[in-house]
Formats: sequence, structure tokens, C-alpha cells
Amino acid sequence: TLLSFQNSLPPVVGRLAALIVGIILLNGFLFHKALWRAGLGRKRNRKTKTIPAVLVTVFSEALSPECRDLFVETLTPLYQRLGPTVIDLHVIPFGGSELQTTESGTLAVSCPHGPAECDLHTYEQCVILSQYPDPMRYLGFVNCLYKRISSDSTENERLRGVAKCAKRHDLSFTTFASCHDDPNIAVVLQRKASSLTPEEVTSVPWLEVSGERVIVPSDNTWETSLEELVCRKYMDGGGRHRHCNAYLRDKDS
Repeated sequence: TLLSFQNSLPPVVGRLAALIVGIILLNGFLFHKALWRAGLGRKRNRKTKTIPAVLVTVFSEALSPECRDLFVETLTPLYQRLGPTVIDLHVIPFGGSELQTTESGTLAVSCPHGPAECDLHTYEQCVILSQYPDPMRYLGFVNCLYKRISSDSTENERLRGVAKCAKRHDLSFTTFASCHDDPNIAVVLQRKASSLTPEEVTSVPWLEVSGERVIVPSDNTWETSLEELVCRKYMDGGGRHRHCNAYLRDKDS
């Protein structure tokens, strides 16, 4: 035994042998503990695997009645139900607008619903493409604009509407109004929105899910088709969401 072996050795040698044996045992314990932790870490990583959200891109116009219907009746409620876990939302306010260089060399923008729409696009671009890019911040604001402002609104009514929507959704009107009022920044954002809008966007709302266009339903109601498409893509990718689970279960029953 170790004890009898130690007793047959001088005291110093015995203590040294015991120390060596102890170090070997400790290293073995630490080695196995590290292996165990590595295995547990892999298990935890498998359990917490991140499922990518479904990319949803909307190319919109600020005074389009069809865009208003999409945002107010479908997109905003759907995003509130599913959130950023399921939907990776991108809104590009430009649509069928066009950029042109004038004879004097300045950049001019024309919008399908007139100068008032171009003005609203600048506000929305300042918010969405510059200062509040998180849909959790900007979507309610854009939704509010669609509800409060129409093509019949005067310039003062538009300004009041933008300010009230900013206040209601806790955005700094002063901050993005200074962006709107700076012609250099406005031009940069118009160019950015234009570059993000594919040339084939000829009507709005133009909606893409995972890079593929979703055609407007014949009855012009987006809710069921968009919700089903997003939920199926998310769950086919391995995702699980309480609302999608219940929605698709009812849909398939």
C-alpha cells in the first residue's frame, strides 16, 4: 500500500512522494472537470441556439391609401404580436419617387402624391434611416402619421401632425426636425432611400419577405396571408413562438 511504501522511505522522500501523487490526482480531477464543463457548454449552446428573424422589407409612400391600410390594419398589429424575435422589419419611405438633377446642378425629388409627400418622406427618413432605426421606436410613429395626415392636409396640419405623433411615441421632434430642415442631410437621406429601393418597385405597398416579393391579395387584405407566411418561415427555420404556434395550429386544423 501507499502507506507501507511511505513508511519504508525516509520522511522527506515519503512526503515528496505523497505530494507528487496529490498533484497527479488534482490535475486529473481538474482535467475531467474541464471536459465536463465543455460538454455542458455545448449542451447549453444547443439549447440557446438563436433562430434568425424573418426579413420583412416594406417600400412605402407616405400619402398612399394602400400603404396606410397595410400599416394601420396589418403591419403594426402583426409586429406588436410577433415583435423583433420573429420579424426583422425594414421600412424604406420612397416608393415610386424619383431623383433628378436640375439644370443648376441641384438635386430635386418628385413624389407620386406631390410635394407634401416628399416633405413627409424626409421626416420619415430622418426618423427611420437616421435617428430611430429600431422598428420598436419608429413603427408607431409612422402608423400615427398615416392616421393623422392625408393628401388633403395643409402644411400647418402636417407639421402639427408630425409633432403630435413624435410626442405620442416619445421621439424628439426637435432632433429629427433639425435633420428635416437641413437640406444637405435631406439630400443624403433621399439618395440613401433611393439606393435602397429596387428599380422594379413600380407600385406600393411593395412588400418583400426574405427577399421575395409578396403580391397584394386580390381582396387587398394582407393580414392572413402575411401572418401565415411569416410564421411558417420562422417555424420552418426552427423557431418557436406562442402566437405562431396557435395561429398555424388553428389554420391547419
